[in-house]
Order: sequence, then structure tokens, then C-alpha cells
Amino acid sequence: MAVEMQWIKRLNDFVTRAHELAEVLPHGMEGQAIGIELRRAIATMQSAIEKLPSARSSEAARRTGELRQALGECGRWLQLIASARLVQSLRLDELLTEVRKLNEAFANGQIGVAESTPAPDGAGSKRRAAPARSRSRGVVRARSSATRAVA
Repeated sequence: MAVEMQWIKRLNDFVTRAHELAEVLPHGMEGQAIGIELRRAIATMQSAIEKLPSARSSEAARRTGELRQALGECGRWLQLIASARLVQSLRLDELLTEVRKLNEAFANGQIGVAESTPAPDGAGSKRRAAPARSRSRGVVRARSSATRAVA
């Protein structure tokens, strides 16, 4: 598996708590605009998290990068909420702390793609045979020769 389940659970918990915060933002224009952007970043994170366990190693590296980018974006929106004093709560402080800890975990390589081991006897490296083109060309040639014979 590309990312350990404990990190996936922790990321899902973060997404849930951030979404709850987005729901309690003030209903003014500023609060709603930031809420929309925060929800979009959360949705991006959620999508990347859902696809991580099933991703192959090359795709998992890309998904992990998307996840890290979305986490950074969530962090920026949370920081803006704190700076604008839209919400002053312990929940916001906890989320900002969690963003820092998760970013540190990404930077330290604690959250990332595990190296995949090659399959024994090269079983995973066998390529599927490409369809024979000669068969399709043969059919085309047969039709064209039959068409010539009729004409």
C-alpha cells in the first residue's frame, strides 16, 4: 500500500474537521467566498485520499503530490480565516496545528509512497501482447482483392 492507513485516517479526520469549520463560517460575503474556496480544497484533498490506497506506485506519487498541494491550500485558507478573524475558536487553532504537523510529515517522508517491490520471476513485468496488425490488414487486403475481382 502506498500510504499507511494511520495517515489516511488522520487525513480523513482533518478533512472532516475542516469541513465542519467551513460550515460555521459567517454568512457574509467574505465568509462565504472563503468557505467556497476552502470546501473546494477539501474536496480535492478528499478525492486524492480516496484514490491513494488503490493507486499503483507511479500514480501514488502523483496522488501524494496532489494531496500535499491541497493540504497546503487548505492551510492557506485556514490561515486567512484566522487572520481575518472570521472564526476564533479552539477548532481553528487545532486545524492550523494539524496542517503544520501534516506538512512536516510530508517533508520528513513519513507520508509518502512506499517503494514497491518487483514481482517474483518478473510476473508483474510481462506485457500483454499487442493485437496482431497483420490480421486486420489481411482482412482489408482480402476485401480489396475481392472488390477488384468483382470490378
